Amino acid sequence: MNDKISNVLFDQINIPTSLLYHYKDLGLDEKQVMLLVQIYISQKNTIYFPTPEQLAQHVTMSMEECSGLLRQLIQQGFLKIEEEENDDVIKEIYSLEPLWNKLFVENDGKEDKEDKQVGGEMFLRFEREFGRPLSPFEIERVNQWLDGGNNIRLN
Repeated sequence: MNDKISNVLFDQINIPTSLLYHYKDLGLDEKQVMLLVQIYISQKNTIYFPTPEQLAQHVTMSMEECSGLLRQLIQQGFLKIEEEENDDVIKEIYSLEPLWNKLFVENDGKEDKEDKQVGGEMFLRFEREFGRPLSPFEIERVNQWLDGGNNIRLN
């Protein structure tokens, strides 16, 4: 086989067809899906927490638009920031697990609409107080507070 063809065939990724067929049903748009795909590609290339600038290099969106979409994806529960520890070094990584769960695991329909509304208002309040949009890390931290995942004392 031709080396050029071999290289092209080797340099592939697998994207679930369900994502391409049902992203609209999940409430995603094409830009959000492309950003998720770029994160997936980055992770396959061992870049587990690509910056908005790195992502913008591969899409037709600005760094600011990528940053805004990352915030949206985290707020909407399609993307999550996790901490990973290797050799006493803690680093942040994007997790696509929430996307895969939404795509492949049926929703039991027991999500509390009132809690979701309170969470959305909380993000808006923080952004108003800070006078800027929250960073993906800040959004994840607020989500942890809302989920009761951290025992954080506020003085």
